[in-house]
Amino acid sequence: MKLPNIPTPTMGGHVFWTTMHHKNGWKLQQNKITQTYRILDPAETRRSWGPNYWEMKNSFDMFSE
Repeated sequence: MKLPNIPTPTMGGHVFWTTMHHKNGWKLQQNKITQTYRILDPAETRRSWGPNYWEMKNSFDMFSE
């Protein structure tokens, strides 16, 4: 199942999110409770999210180039 991907403003995730990777202002984060992943742009807008680390890591690498 493909999850909807609507850019959404965030507060940066300082409480419920762990930053796994950070590059050029982009962040790949994992939720501490649900274990899902998300990608934030330098303005802390969510650009992508999903349950699979490797899919999210590949997207993060493309976004953060």
